[in-house]
Amino acid sequence: MEERERVYGAEPEVKNWIKKKKMIFRFMAAYWILHAVLSIAALQQMGAGFQVVTDVLRPLFQLFWISVFISPYGTWRINLIFYFWAFCNLAINWNNYVQNLQGHLPEIVQQMPLLGVVFAMECLVPLLFLGIACYLTFSKTHRELSDRAQEIQRELAEYAKALSSKS
Repeated sequence: MEERERVYGAEPEVKNWIKKKKMIFRFMAAYWILHAVLSIAALQQMGAGFQVVTDVLRPLFQLFWISVFISPYGTWRINLIFYFWAFCNLAINWNNYVQNLQGHLPEIVQQMPLLGVVFAMECLVPLLFLGIACYLTFSKTHRELSDRAQEIQRELAEYAKALSSKS
C-alpha cells in the first residue's frame, strides 16, 4: 500500500485518470442496476413473472463484464470492445423495434409507461457505450494514461512478488 501511494503520488495525472475510470464504472453500474430493476418491474406489470436466473444473474454478469472492460488499471485496447457493444446494442434495439414495437410504441407507452421508460433506457445504451469508447480511446493522452496505469500495475505486482519471495 505504501509503495502504491508513493508511485501514484509521483504521477498524479495517472491517479486522477484511474479515479475517472472508476467513476465511469460506478455510473454505468448505477444505470445498469436501475435498468434491471425497472425491467423486472415492467415484466411483472406485463404478468411475465420473476425468474431469478435471468432477471437477477444476467445484470450481475453484465456488470462483471463492464467492470472488466472499463478496468481502471488496464490498457485502453480493452476499451475498444465498447464500440462493438454499441453496435450490437443498436442492432438489437432496432430489431426489437421493427419486430415488436413498430407502429405500436405510442400505444404501448400509453398503456404501460414503465415499458416506455425501459425502452428509452435501452435506446440510450448504445449511445452510452459509444460515448465511453470515444472518451477512453480517441484522445492520445487518455490512451497514454491507460497504458501508464497498466505499467504501474505491473511494476507494483512485480514489487509485491519480490517482497513475498524475500519473506
